[in-house]
Amino acid sequence: MGWWKIASVESGGISCDMPTGHPGGTALRNAIPGRDAPDDNYNGDRTADIMGAAIKRIDDEYRRVWGRPAHPDEMKACFNFMFNGWCKRQQHDA
Repeated sequence: MGWWKIASVESGGISCDMPTGHPGGTALRNAIPGRDAPDDNYNGDRTADIMGAAIKRIDDEYRRVWGRPAHPDEMKACFNFMFNGWCKRQQHDA
């Protein structure tokens, strides 16, 4: 289990910025609270597992009710609906 700095919010890609000693080679470097900058963006194994389980549950609900898997735009709209509400609560609580 680990945490990694996010290289691209849009793709969800993580940063492979630790030199391996080989020409042009890089490797994953675990991000560690207290060592790495707290204002950078990070993702971890457990958070990815939680999101994967949530996506599966949403897709299962579409299959149960509509008899088909969720369309990508439906999945994205469901996420955005909840994420936008979360953002508003964060602004309100700040």
